[in-house]
Amino acid sequence: MKFFKKTAPLFFAMLLVVMQCTGVVLRHAEAATLDPAVTISVQDDKGNTIIPMKAIKLKNNETAFDVLKEVSKDLDAPYNAQFDSVFINGINGVVPDSASGAYWGFIVNGQSVDVGASTYNVHAGDDILFKVVHYPPKTVSANVSLLSTEGKPLVDSNGQSINNKTIQVVQGSNAYDVLKQALGDKLNIAIDDQYLAFVKGIQGIQLKEGQYWGFNINGTSANEGISSYKVKDGDTLSLVGDAVGTADDAKDPVGDTNSAGSDDQAANSGPSSDKNNVPKITISANQLHSAITKATRHLISHRATNFYGAMALRLLDKTVPQTYVNALANEVKESQGSFHNVTDYEKIVLGVTSAGGDASNFEGVDLVKAVYSNERMVNQGNNGPIYGLLSLDSGEYNVPKNALWTRDKLVDYIINHQNKDGGWALTGSKSSADLTGIAIAALAPYKSESKVVHAINRAKQWLSVHQNKAGGYGSQVNGGDSSESTAQVILGLTAAGIDPTSTAFTKEKGNLISHLLSFQQKDGGFAHLMGEASNDLTTPQALLGLVSYQQYLKSHATSLAFDNKGRQLKVTTAATAPKKADPKQAVGPKLPDTATSLSSYFMISFILVMMGSLLLVYNRKKKRA
Repeated sequence: MKFFKKTAPLFFAMLLVVMQCTGVVLRHAEAATLDPAVTISVQDDKGNTIIPMKAIKLKNNETAFDVLKEVSKDLDAPYNAQFDSVFINGINGVVPDSASGAYWGFIVNGQSVDVGASTYNVHAGDDILFKVVHYPPKTVSANVSLLSTEGKPLVDSNGQSINNKTIQVVQGSNAYDVLKQALGDKLNIAIDDQYLAFVKGIQGIQLKEGQYWGFNINGTSANEGISSYKVKDGDTLSLVGDAVGTADDAKDPVGDTNSAGSDDQAANSGPSSDKNNVPKITISANQLHSAITKATRHLISHRATNFYGAMALRLLDKTVPQTYVNALANEVKESQGSFHNVTDYEKIVLGVTSAGGDASNFEGVDLVKAVYSNERMVNQGNNGPIYGLLSLDSGEYNVPKNALWTRDKLVDYIINHQNKDGGWALTGSKSSADLTGIAIAALAPYKSESKVVHAINRAKQWLSVHQNKAGGYGSQVNGGDSSESTAQVILGLTAAGIDPTSTAFTKEKGNLISHLLSFQQKDGGFAHLMGEASNDLTTPQALLGLVSYQQYLKSHATSLAFDNKGRQLKVTTAATAPKKADPKQAVGPKLPDTATSLSSYFMISFILVMMGSLLLVYNRKKKRA
């Protein structure tokens, strides 16, 4: 013990040095859609979880008992030759009280199955539940509806609708079981190894481009998936979607968006109201074009281009100012291609790519590699992974499979750090519109993955619920209702193919687009907060939001990936640097640089070593005395 007391300070100090030299590498869990697959869970007689629900990829001719063996640690199930089947006595140490008539119930998709688990061949999409029950098993009832975003029953291509259809399932079943019983083969689902069952579509009902099925419980948007929610007796469950052919589809906020003809006919002197008292804010294509033109002129004349502005100009197919390109080149040269923060690399990659250059070889520096191999990716909260994914996709850059940060790892990190309420924060659990909007933009190219669709849908619902009456978002960090927050949300929604003027994003005094336009000043620039003057840092973001909406009207989704084949980006060192073209301008909310440098760590370690040595000498002298 005395020896430990003497040597412990020195040991821990040296350990700290070793840790800082070697670093600590965290493994990133990657989610994946399994096909074909089933879900399985085990409960006791009170509904308590014995084995949490898991998604299992099916092998050929598997039975329910085969699947149970895959997830059980301790399975007592002897073979019964008389019935050519197994008899389950216990699962993970839980044995039903046979004296009371309890036994292991075998339930598939919410219904008791008459055959044994070892003889039932499972089917893709089955939800298997083993639960301790008494005969007959207790049941619960729930009502199921398919609704539009306006709360009206949806009608499929055969003229049929499901509205308050009553479904009965065994107690302990989940919402997926109820929906499967209500819709049968019409329900098209995917099973993810982390997010379990997810609704991909419903036969006969086509949703609008970029729209997804929402899940409501008793009229409120659910904070959990259909597989996770255990149904209670009397529940009302509904799938909500913005379907083609519904009343909302007839609304055209900008007139004929495919034509530059009589757009002025769409102009409106003020908002009108529909049956649900939701105002219809009509903005003509000419009005939108005029706002973009004025903002572009302000951006160029004030030399206010940053990476947001560069992206906006690229979407407009306009040349990015040479002064901005030169500023990026100077920044890379002066730093010798080495930056402290990963977002510095990401912003330059976005700027260079938007300008038509190759960020993997800009001024002799591979900035792309500096992103996907960056060990400080998460030091600035969610900003790093979000803008990292955006930057890698901006030029569709190649990322090695063994990279520290592959696209899959970035996607998983972003999704895994989505708050329970559906939004994203820079750090912590207080979601912000800015981060939620840009996170959607980063995830948008991966909408084919069920986990991404689920995350975007949750984020969309959070943004709709937290939108204020004016159509924007208040934030203490931004000092109030800022134009940047609205612009970021528009960028995210349009990238995901979601209409920012739809009913979900139209409040009492306006929608996202009309609200953003209200910040524009006479000089064409945009104010940070209402009542303020034009801001050269705000205008590029606002312009990108408007341009992304304009692109959405043309293609139903705004792509932030740019094809630079055949393009060359030249740097002219003699050019004057732009007044506001600071590549280090913060992306999203600014995060204090709390990361300690490596040299500081070594200094601290050295001090600890010295303190440990002094303590050791002191103990020896004390012993001699």
